[in-house]
Order: sequence, then structure tokens, then C-alpha cells
Amino acid sequence: MDPRLEEACHTGNLGMLHSLLREDKLLLHKFSSNITASIDNPLHVAASLGHTDLTNETIIKNPDLASDLNPRALSALHLASAHNHLEIVKLLISKVGSHLCFLKDKDGRLAIHMAALKGRIGILEELIKVCPESARALTYQNKSILHLAVQFNSFETVEFLVKKLGVDDDINDLLNLKDDKGNTVLHHAVARRQLQIVKLLLSNERR
Repeated sequence: MDPRLEEACHTGNLGMLHSLLREDKLLLHKFSSNITASIDNPLHVAASLGHTDLTNETIIKNPDLASDLNPRALSALHLASAHNHLEIVKLLISKVGSHLCFLKDKDGRLAIHMAALKGRIGILEELIKVCPESARALTYQNKSILHLAVQFNSFETVEFLVKKLGVDDDINDLLNLKDDKGNTVLHHAVARRQLQIVKLLLSNERR
């Protein structure tokens, strides 16, 4: 990546980006498309660091960058979700499309899985709202967003998901789901001695 472009993306310098685009209108089109790239593209960097204006301009100039995966097989939506940049999550989906919610990393994790793993409740709420099907998606290890929330050891995240998904009766299927090692969410919580989460899960099963 051009060092000046890299600096603009890291600092969120929109003026510098505009200046570079005046020099080369195709600057943002010189990156791989729809494959796992060898470097982060400008959108990966901007989305990861929370630079909303620069993210927006990059999407306008080349929306295809939103479908690219970085060397860790993460999309811009994965990165924005993991780093809790809600406005960028909204921007990516509204400007590019909800299909971004189904891009998978090397472990089969979607953006919603990253949010669950990191305990990003605001991001989870947004992704469930705009793409509810993604809440039922599983990783390649057959783990659900609840498995990952328990792995993060966040009672607040598990509590939010149980209440949110319970509205549509999705929660029972996810609670009973076994990962590739035969463990349910409750198994993981018990193994980790997460007593508060265990009580929450058991109370939900008795309803």
C-alpha cells in the first residue's frame, strides 16, 4: 500500500485521501477483490480504527473493498464489530448490503460471532436487527453466538442474547445445540465455573 494512503487510513485523514485520489482516481481499485488478500486494504484499516468519514468515502469510491478479507480472513465488518465501531457497522451494511453479515473468516465466524466473542452488545443488537438469520449461524466448530459469549465469560452478553433471541423462540435451539465436541452452552458454562451464567441458563430451560 502507498505509504501516504496507509497514513491517511491510520489517521483518518480525509483531506489526504482526497488529495491522493486527485493524483490517481483508481487508487482504491488497486487491491484484490473477493479473495483473502496479503495485506489489509484501506477499508480494513479505517473500519478497524473507527474512522467513520474515511470509511464512508472509501465505500463510495470502491464498495467492493467491503467484501475483501484481510490476511487473517477478516472483513471490514468483522473488524468494525470486534472493535465496537457501531456507526461503521451501520454504514457498511446500509451502503454495501446485508450480505456482508455472512462473510466468514478462517474459522467460519461471521461478524456477529466476533461481536459475541468480544461482548459487543450494541453491535449484537444491530446485527440481529438488520440480519436476524446470522444469529443462528454456526462456526466451523458448530459453535453458536451463545457458545462464544460464554467463552468470553460475559454474563451481560449472555443475558442480552437469551432475552433478545427468546422473543422469537430461537433461544431453545441454540441452548440445546452441541458443538463439534458435543458440548452445549451449559456444558461450557459449568466447565468454566460461570455460576451466574449457569443459573441464567437453567432458569431459562425451566420456562
